[in-house]
Amino acid sequence: EIPPDLRQEILKAVVLIRPNRPESGLYSVRSSAVGEDGDLSFAGLHDTLLNVAFRDLLSGYKKIMASLYNPAALEYRIKRQIPFSDMAMAVLYQEMVPGRVSGVTYSIDPNAPHENVCLVTAARGLGKAVVEGSAAVDTLRLSRDPPYPVLSSRIGGSESNAVQPSALQAAESRAGQAQESCLTAECASSLVETALILERFFKHPLDIEWSIDDEGRIWILQARPLGLA
Repeated sequence: EIPPDLRQEILKAVVLIRPNRPESGLYSVRSSAVGEDGDLSFAGLHDTLLNVAFRDLLSGYKKIMASLYNPAALEYRIKRQIPFSDMAMAVLYQEMVPGRVSGVTYSIDPNAPHENVCLVTAARGLGKAVVEGSAAVDTLRLSRDPPYPVLSSRIGGSESNAVQPSALQAAESRAGQAQESCLTAECASSLVETALILERFFKHPLDIEWSIDDEGRIWILQARPLGLA
């Protein structure tokens, strides 16, 4: 059981996020394991829940905590000789972004780290399937020099991934765009420009999760150090 004081703090915090009608919102519930994005990377090993209703926020907390002990996470710890006594998990709540297109930007192409190139992967809808590698994605390589032109691109698929219910109709209307990239060259260049701003701030190449809403706004969801060989 979740301790009563923690239950109260979670629900009070949600009211701060959405003070008018917290029960009408949709939220993401995400994991953040201790040491997750330092010298080690647990990316993708723990659960992320999307489009979680207010009534399910507490059960979502328990599901994320339980993913600390899933087989893949335990196997990773055993291989890296991480003591089980060091296992700890924070659970993050965020209001959902109505993502039209989502994906990942690598501020340096990890497949060619000596080239002056950014790598952008994208798909329509929310980004979970892109991050997990379970969806066909558009892949673009762009110069790191202004105005960040597209050097090459590969269209992976046009199917819409998980979307917010309010965005479902719009996503379905785009289902026939098989030969069109879900990102314009202008959007891709803006993503690279943003990625390089973040890279300069953190002083390290980055792996950045992002989403673009129907108004064309870029939302940075997460940024972690990019491990390069």
